[in-house]
Amino acid sequence: MSESAADEPVARFNFRVSWGDRQIASISSISALRLEAGVSEEMQPGPVEFTRARSVDDAFEAWAADPAPQAVTVSVLSAGGVPSLIFLLEESVPVSYIALDGLDADSAEMARERLVVRCQVIRRVPAGEGWSLKPRSTEQIPAHDDELARRFAEHEPDGDRVKDARALRDIAAAIERRAGAERDIAAAVAVARAEGYTWAAIGAMLGTSGEAARQRYGPGTSQSAHGGRRGGQKAARRSA
Repeated sequence: MSESAADEPVARFNFRVSWGDRQIASISSISALRLEAGVSEEMQPGPVEFTRARSVDDAFEAWAADPAPQAVTVSVLSAGGVPSLIFLLEESVPVSYIALDGLDADSAEMARERLVVRCQVIRRVPAGEGWSLKPRSTEQIPAHDDELARRFAEHEPDGDRVKDARALRDIAAAIERRAGAERDIAAAVAVARAEGYTWAAIGAMLGTSGEAARQRYGPGTSQSAHGGRRGGQKAARRSA
C-alpha cells in the first residue's frame, strides 16, 4: 500500500459486524468504540450499542435471551469491500436490549431494535493477520474448510510425541461434511429460486431474513457459484 493510500481517511459508513458463526445483517449504526476510566482509574471498554431495522432475523433477541460471552468483530470496509480496519470486542455480553424502539405514527422512520454490549477488551486486529481459526461469514466457510483440510493432510507430527490420530481424523471428516452441507444448502437455494420462491420465504427456512439470505446465496456470491451448478442439475432432473 502506498503512503498516500495509507493516509486516506476510512469511510465510517461501510462496515460489517459478526459474532458467533454469523454475520449480522442490516446493522445501520454502531456507537463509538471507546475506553473509559473505571473505578480503579484503569481504562476499560465502554458500552457499545448496535442499531438496526426490526426484521424477522432474531440475532439480537437470541443473544439477549442467552447472554453467553462471545467475541464481536467489527470490520470497516474499503470502497472495494475489503476490510481496512478490524476491531475485536473480546468476551462481549449483552447488557441492554430494546426489542422495539419508540413508535411515532407521524414519523416515516422504520421500526428499530437496539442491543448494547460490554466487553473485556477492545483489540485492533491487523487486516493481514494470519488465517482465522473461525470463518467470519458463510461465504468464507468452503475456502476455510479447504485450507484446514489441506493443513491436516500436510501435517507431519513429531515422532517423539505421536498420539492416536483418530481425533484429528474426526475433525478433518467433520470439516469435509460441513463444507458439503454448505454446498447442499446453496444448491437447494438455487433450486428454490429457480422455482420462483422469494428470498423472504427462503430466509425463513434458513432462520434469517430475506435480505441476509440474498446476501449469502444471491447472484455473484461464492455460495451461488458453488450451488448454482448443482442446483441447475437438480432442477433439470426434476423437469425431466
